[in-house]
Amino acid sequence: MEEKSESLQISYYLDILLKRRWYIIIPFCIVVIAGIITAIRTPQTFTASTLILVQAQRVPTEYVRPIVSAELESRIASISQQIKSRSNLEQIIKRFNLFSGPDQANMFMEDKVESLRRNISVEVFSDRRRGSSAEAFSVSVKGKDPEMVMRITNDLADSFINENLRMREEEAIGTSDFLEDQLVLTRMRLEEVEHQLKIFRMENMGGLPEQLDTNLRILDRLQMQYNQKQENVRGARQRQLLLSNQLAELENLQQSAAGYSSSGSTLARNDPYVRLHNMKDELDQLTSRYTSSHPDILRLKQRIRILERQIESGVATASGESEEAASKPIMNPIFLDRQNLLVRQQNETNLEIQKLELEIQKLVEQIAHYEALVEQTPSKEQELLTLRRDYENIQRSYNSLQDRRMQAQLAVNLEISKRGEQFRILDRAQVPSKPSEPDMKRIFMMTIAVALGLGGGIVFLLEFLDSSVKQKKDIESAMGVPVLVSIPKIETPKDRVWFWTNQTATVLSLMFAMALCAGFALMVLKGVDPVLETFKGVLG
Repeated sequence: MEEKSESLQISYYLDILLKRRWYIIIPFCIVVIAGIITAIRTPQTFTASTLILVQAQRVPTEYVRPIVSAELESRIASISQQIKSRSNLEQIIKRFNLFSGPDQANMFMEDKVESLRRNISVEVFSDRRRGSSAEAFSVSVKGKDPEMVMRITNDLADSFINENLRMREEEAIGTSDFLEDQLVLTRMRLEEVEHQLKIFRMENMGGLPEQLDTNLRILDRLQMQYNQKQENVRGARQRQLLLSNQLAELENLQQSAAGYSSSGSTLARNDPYVRLHNMKDELDQLTSRYTSSHPDILRLKQRIRILERQIESGVATASGESEEAASKPIMNPIFLDRQNLLVRQQNETNLEIQKLELEIQKLVEQIAHYEALVEQTPSKEQELLTLRRDYENIQRSYNSLQDRRMQAQLAVNLEISKRGEQFRILDRAQVPSKPSEPDMKRIFMMTIAVALGLGGGIVFLLEFLDSSVKQKKDIESAMGVPVLVSIPKIETPKDRVWFWTNQTATVLSLMFAMALCAGFALMVLKGVDPVLETFKGVLG
């Protein structure tokens, strides 16, 4: 029973479709014709595109590091802005004589530039279809003339390649020039600190931190010499005291032997032997300083000869000496030699003491000098550390800049020789064979959907508004009694003629609708212009 009921339902709906077929066929044909007219009358736009691969530099990066570090998207965006600039687009418009039609004669240049800018698009992507992970991008241009959009696309691709080379070269040269300027400034600063360090070392020579150990050793040695000199001075003073005592004893002894009174010391100094000995000592001193023809030496030799003759004659006396002194006996030569020896030793000791005291004074000054150097070493060390730290920091910066400058120069040579990262055209733009706009597939699908939906909607609305009895169950539900028998429609010859005429018209209309759909589909597949040309040829 359920299968029979379902078959009755299907036959019921088929009867409705057959009865209302003209409400489906006619709107369908009208909508399809409208869609075909829309497709024919809509202006066609052709799109040409070219694929550009970003080719990595041909020299390994471990040998020459690239200095153009901008991301691909940012570089392409920057180049796109330059390519789409007003000046560049105006040159393209003039070079290819764009917007020169009669309907575009009154367009302003700003409108032409804006229209061309909207028709240019750049898309960045990875070239997955070639199995490569290298980045690439495409340049597309839309327009009504397929050959013109192809030429403009290829021109823009060449512009991208040339602009990329120019930008990379300018950036590399700019980086190299900047590093060169910084290197010059750093070198000047380094030389300035070197000069300051040199002046500091010259001014503080002897008191530098690395000379501290040497200064301490010198200070210890000077202190030892100072102590030794002090000991020598004390020994010399003791010898001087001993010589003074010996000289006094000798004088007492010779006074006792010669019978001199208490005033004998004065007479001893006037003794001819003493005077002769003293004059000879004086002659030795003058001879060591002057020549033998010096007047003092000649005069002293004359006096020595006179005194020697007096001693030999036994009558030598000092000029102006008293009669008491002249009456005294002459000093014993033995005592005289001993006394002269002691006097000479005493004089030598005095000279030694004076020399030692001068040396001690110099040692004291040297010790004070080196003590001051040692005391100033911490402050000098701090100043030197500051200068050295500045020098080392600037030296490291200078070496780093020098390395970067050399690397930048290699990168400049790499870009000039066109061995760096480059744009390479994989697929040049070709003349498009069919338009990209309008989207014929979309128009076709929307037209078919609207045609079927319009017909179905009309049929549904008519059936919804029709209140007549259509099925047996409608009578049973309305009257509450079952239907026992139904009488079929009695057909007359006129009805049969009308039926076949209607069926023939239906078949022809369906064939017309199918022909419309086939022609529309052919436009989608082959293009509007080729189909129209073929249709005109057939009609012609």
